[in-house]
Amino acid sequence: MLADTAAQQALHSKPTPRIGGAAVLLSFAVVLFLNRANIETDLLLAMLAGLVIFVAGLKEDICRNVSPRARLLAAMISAAVAMGLTAEFVPSLLPQLDPVFGFLLLPVLVTLIWSSGTCHAMNLIDGLNGLSSSYAMVASSAIVVIAMQTGDVDVQFTGLVLCAALLGFFLLNWPFAKIFMGDAGAYAIGHALAWLGIVLMARNPQLSPLAMLLVLFWPVADTAFSIMRRWMLKKAINQPDRMHFHHIMIRLLARLTGKRHSDPDLNPLATLALMPFFAAPAVLGVVFWNSPLLALLALVVFTALFMLSYWAAVGVLATRKASKPLLAEKPLAQAGLATADVSALGGMYVKEAVSIDVRILRMTPQGPWQLITQSGARADRKWSRHFRTDEEAWLFFLRTVEVDGVASVLGDPKIVPFKQPEPQLQAS
Repeated sequence: MLADTAAQQALHSKPTPRIGGAAVLLSFAVVLFLNRANIETDLLLAMLAGLVIFVAGLKEDICRNVSPRARLLAAMISAAVAMGLTAEFVPSLLPQLDPVFGFLLLPVLVTLIWSSGTCHAMNLIDGLNGLSSSYAMVASSAIVVIAMQTGDVDVQFTGLVLCAALLGFFLLNWPFAKIFMGDAGAYAIGHALAWLGIVLMARNPQLSPLAMLLVLFWPVADTAFSIMRRWMLKKAINQPDRMHFHHIMIRLLARLTGKRHSDPDLNPLATLALMPFFAAPAVLGVVFWNSPLLALLALVVFTALFMLSYWAAVGVLATRKASKPLLAEKPLAQAGLATADVSALGGMYVKEAVSIDVRILRMTPQGPWQLITQSGARADRKWSRHFRTDEEAWLFFLRTVEVDGVASVLGDPKIVPFKQPEPQLQAS
């Protein structure tokens, strides 16, 4: 969808375009083309290889029929094309690993994961107004500063062009999204960031890959931790949830301010709160650009801090259950449901920068589960269907979003709550 009516928050009354990232990449490509005489061939070819994942992401933005697995495959193809055109790979992560990286297969595998993983991770953190674009500006700026140390003028120029294009998008996306990045932008920008670093590392053996990992730390850590968390909880790795760091941050802010999770003011505020978290590793990546051991130490420290702060935040939110449910209670009290059993599966769900308050509850311990959804200033939408388990209700919600779009689960724009029949699901 070029204009997504599902991507409207309380302050959005018009359809919001999903192709802001395409505009970023178009301006980025035009400037590079006009200055191609001043850019080395390997860098131009590496950027050009991102066309594969860009097209796949754009098709998803317009047609909504490209699966996450297909997009990940497209990201891998872009990485493979870049490797084939440039013959450049991620070097040994540490000098002690040089003999192991002497085998061609390992550098190819690491580069493939590095590039496609960065693409996918960038898409996963694109959940708040300005989050992915502000991070990408920090990362591209860090790469520019490192390139100043190595003397790679074309990398400096390319990084600055990308940062400038992102700034134009950021001003329209934050604080109140007038345009969204979309999958085309998130994946292709991830490819550009990954290969700016890979080209720079291939040209400069003194540049530590671990320092570049610090630059890419935030999206990579969030994605890796999500995979580990789902594995530990024995859940499907590719099953979406509302437990990414930015989801937790919105819940914390909601608790601090006393607002509902879906309050539109919390979305841009959460981005501001997260900026120090993703900027600090990038800064140390610049400082330790040619110090592998110090970069490794910084990676260990930031990884530990990421995990500890995440679980500490979850623990703080969990303590609220002792006094009142984690979810907003006002609509429940108004409906006489203050004593309802509220499922932990419910909470704040974010998709395409839209925050949706999802409540899954039952009136008695043996009673059926009910689903209530709401966004921004809209009234609650109480689904008529009942569910045997809270997990069944949650999966129904995910299925509805996937098939019918985000608009199908937004609350009623009227003031009075109402019951809405369930949507007709189509076979996928």
